[in-house]
Amino acid sequence: MPRTHPKPEILSGLLELLPEVRSRLLRHVHACPSCRAALAARAPAEPGGLLFWRPSETTAGRAVDRVLTALLPRIEAATRERDEAPALLAELLRHRPERRELLARNSKRFRNLPLCGLLLQRGYRDSVDAPREGERLARVALELVESLDPSAYGGRVLADARGRCWMTIGNARRLASDLRGSEEAFRQAEADLGQGTGDLLEKAQFHAYKACLWRAQRRLNEAAGLFRRAVSVFLWAGESRRAAESIVGLALVEQYRGEPEQAILTLQRADALTDPGEDPFFYYFVRFRRIDCLAGSGRPLEAQALLARSPEMYRFPDEILQLRLRWLEARIALAQGELRRGAGLLDKVRKEFVRRGNAYDAAVASLELALVSARLGRFGSMERLAEQARRIFLGLGIARESLAASLVLRQAGNRSRRRAA
Repeated sequence: MPRTHPKPEILSGLLELLPEVRSRLLRHVHACPSCRAALAARAPAEPGGLLFWRPSETTAGRAVDRVLTALLPRIEAATRERDEAPALLAELLRHRPERRELLARNSKRFRNLPLCGLLLQRGYRDSVDAPREGERLARVALELVESLDPSAYGGRVLADARGRCWMTIGNARRLASDLRGSEEAFRQAEADLGQGTGDLLEKAQFHAYKACLWRAQRRLNEAAGLFRRAVSVFLWAGESRRAAESIVGLALVEQYRGEPEQAILTLQRADALTDPGEDPFFYYFVRFRRIDCLAGSGRPLEAQALLARSPEMYRFPDEILQLRLRWLEARIALAQGELRRGAGLLDKVRKEFVRRGNAYDAAVASLELALVSARLGRFGSMERLAEQARRIFLGLGIARESLAASLVLRQAGNRSRRRAA
């Protein structure tokens, strides 16, 4: 939501605004005690309602009264639903996954739109470590949205909610290396958002998620364009955290394009939007990316120094972050010429990605380890690892990496034959 609070006069004319602005301000009022207090100051409380608008004597004022008479019950109902949602989430999560979907489909108790939003937040977070669990939670949210009454919420609002569900499903599938399934989910999300309110923030979030998929598919220029569009909307709306997330995504695209120096500059923009006191995990995630770019740009000593100044990263309980820190240590060691140590760390990382079923990262680590094996003269391992990577990339439909793995595999075969001769 915007960090600045809309003036009461703006709220008074809410229904005359463009749809995306109206939707954004309504969400702000629902979530912001300060703005509800400002409304209360202009509209004293009355028994039976959260707010009651003071009648006006002017013709224009009476027109505003009519608008607010229709609007305020919606704010009251949305506030009640929002307040009930956390307890409903806790209750729902106590059930087995299959039971959750049944309750979402059939129980009137859980028909609560803010509950869908909480489920999607939880699904997005869980997708990092357990993508399939994140997808299951998003599907529960989708069941809930399908059970809601369009006459109570509005068909366009529910279309936006369905779009958010499919976006979260698509993102979870991407993290599970199911790129084709992810693409299907994003097609459905786009169709639902096309029937929605036209809210610019919804579209920006769609662009940010889809850019991550295109980055994984190595459609790098297209991904960069989507990230930039998302960043401009998020900054316009005062959504600095989401803007910073998309800037980090853009930096990773630049890193994949072989532009680590540009990626470092881009990450500095994200750093300026990040508050370590407000969100320490994200702050250190941005720092992690900076260290990775320094290692990849031939500046391993700077990377090592920055990592040494960031011991807090090792104290986060997030398992994926800890695994990527091991990967980062391997890359720094290799950049400093410590081939055996780097290869040992990289092999542990690769095996853990395999154990977790994270096919894409396992393939990237395998390809990196194949190249290190070549430098160590282990051509049999080089050939085996390159073949593993090639098969995974082909299965994921990623042509660029599968071609790179094929070239490494051919090189390994040639070296093995020369040694045999």
